[in-house]
Amino acid sequence: MRRQKTVVITIDGPSQSGKSTVARLVAQALGFAHLETGAAYRAVAWAVLRKGADPRKGEAVVDAISGMEVALGPGWVLVNGEPASRRILGSREVEAAAPWVAAVPAVRKSLLPVFRKAIREAERVVVDGRDAGTVIWPWAQLKVFLTAGLEERAMRMVARRRTPSASSVEAALEDLKWRDRMDTRRRIGRLRPPPGGLVLDTGGRSPEDVAEAILQVWKGVLSGGGTHE
Repeated sequence: MRRQKTVVITIDGPSQSGKSTVARLVAQALGFAHLETGAAYRAVAWAVLRKGADPRKGEAVVDAISGMEVALGPGWVLVNGEPASRRILGSREVEAAAPWVAAVPAVRKSLLPVFRKAIREAERVVVDGRDAGTVIWPWAQLKVFLTAGLEERAMRMVARRRTPSASSVEAALEDLKWRDRMDTRRRIGRLRPPPGGLVLDTGGRSPEDVAEAILQVWKGVLSGGGTHE
């Protein structure tokens, strides 16, 4: 029943591959909700930092999240009933802590039912993250994996932070290398293309162009009446 009622497109990819922007565009074009799973991890990281716990220490994170309640919906996330603003979630402290927190198995295990509940409630939804199509909702009608070269992703990071300089680009490269290692080597929910998924390189392409490519494939999925596998 769940698979018949819920219509889901998942969009995964490494940091700065464009998944959140593309997911938002696809959702808008289809009239779907958009769920950004990364917002939940950043919200947990924010809560861990507020408790004074070291996000790099798994045991400290596990203690900090004990009894914590997280809720997620299109454009919002709550921690113990308190909204986490985009300004908070986009802070450098939270962004730096989030990969460490997301690598803790207990955090990923606790958020999985949160994500699935949000998807079921949305019913028609585009979900973006690192493991949306492999772990969170592997039976999605369309699973997409976005990628881009390291240098281009670093330039995107610098442009977003508005700090264009040679040193900032070098720092972004090192940051992304570290994030990629964290994402691809963790034991649970590691970053990888979903089996049977659509892999798109976003290098040199606008978000609108990538979104349109996904929408064209989606039309084929609908006409075929099945999943993209």
